[in-house]
Amino acid sequence: KDGKLRMIGSNDQGQLGTGASNDNTPQELDWDDIEGDIKQVKVTETETQIITNQNAIWAYGDNLYAQLGRGTRDTKAENYEAKKIEVEGWTEVYAITEHVYAFKSDGTLWAWGSNGVGQLGIGNLTQKTLPNQVGNESNWKEVHAGQGHSIGIKEDSTIWAWGFNTYGQLGIGNTINQSSPVQIGN
Repeated sequence: KDGKLRMIGSNDQGQLGTGASNDNTPQELDWDDIEGDIKQVKVTETETQIITNQNAIWAYGDNLYAQLGRGTRDTKAENYEAKKIEVEGWTEVYAITEHVYAFKSDGTLWAWGSNGVGQLGIGNLTQKTLPNQVGNESNWKEVHAGQGHSIGIKEDSTIWAWGFNTYGQLGIGNTINQSSPVQIGN
C-alpha cells in the first residue's frame, strides 16, 4: 500500500534482507543503497532476487552455490545485504534454491549458480558465480526451472530442455543429462 517491501519468516540465511533473525511480523527492507523501485521479486528458501525499474538485479541471502551472481561462492554475513549484479538490462528473474535464470531486454537467457548436472544450460558442468548466457540465441520467451532440469520456450514456440535426465524427464528420447538446450520434438 505504501510501496515498501516487507519480509516475514525464516531468516537463517539472510534471505529476508532485514538484518534481523527470524521474524513473525513483517519487517521493512532497507532500500537506502538500492537504486530504483521494485519491479519483480523472486524468493526461494535461502535467497531473494529483486529486479528494479532500472532493470538491475539486486540479490541477498545464501550464496553457497553462487546463486547471488556476485563472482564468489561463500556464505559470509555480508551476503545478507542486497547488492547489485554488475550486468544490467534484466527484465525477468527466476530463482531456484541453487541456481538462477534471468532474461535480458535483448531476449537472451542467462544463468548462474549450481551446475553439477548441466542445469544452467551453458554447455558444461561448471558452477558459475557470474551470469552466463544460455546458448547464443536471443529469442527466448519463457523458462520453467526445476531443481536439476529446465524447460525453455522460444519466440517461435519451440520447446527446449536441459539438465538432469536420468529418468527421461527432458522428453528428448534418451536418458542422458544435457548441459546445453536440446529441442523437444524436433
